[in-house]
Amino acid sequence: FTRYKIRDPSTGTYLKFRLCDMRGLEGDMNVKSEDIASLLDGHIPNKYKFNPAAPATKDTPGFVKEPTIKDMIHTVVFVIDGSNVEVMPDEIVKKLKDIKEMLIVRDIPLMVFETKIDKVCSEVDKDVEEVFYSETVKTSVDKVADVIAIPRSHVFPIKNYEKEGSLQTGISILALRALKQALLFSEDFLENQS
Repeated sequence: FTRYKIRDPSTGTYLKFRLCDMRGLEGDMNVKSEDIASLLDGHIPNKYKFNPAAPATKDTPGFVKEPTIKDMIHTVVFVIDGSNVEVMPDEIVKKLKDIKEMLIVRDIPLMVFETKIDKVCSEVDKDVEEVFYSETVKTSVDKVADVIAIPRSHVFPIKNYEKEGSLQTGISILALRALKQALLFSEDFLENQS
């Protein structure tokens, strides 16, 4: 688990949000439910390495015993490979739904970044703006929303930078649009805490 500060390149100052990341749930990644709950509640320290044999406790080095709102997770984003939704293993779907239930209890917003959308639709591979018009993309977004059981408006198709040698406006817009919504959800979460 890692927290990342985001710096404004024009001023050199850090922006007032952080992105947190943890390894995916695939394969042998067996994060305990207790660890996910502790992470959401702000108890897990930065750079923590999850132990599949035992969850973090108050005795874990760096464990935040009295987390503040700054330590808590304000929005959760599942990053799902759009080209693999149909073959996603049942145990992964179950883990995602279990996490979703933890979020509901805590009123933490959930959204999905559906990546590799260009692999889902060849038209998007040719022209990323087609993401807004493609029936194939719409069907894929619907499928992801159905699997996770969230509103379709919480699923954001994104094209990964893969073969591009420089930034492309269309690709960046998809990612920035999704990030903007994550920040808006986080604002909503914070407003509901007061």
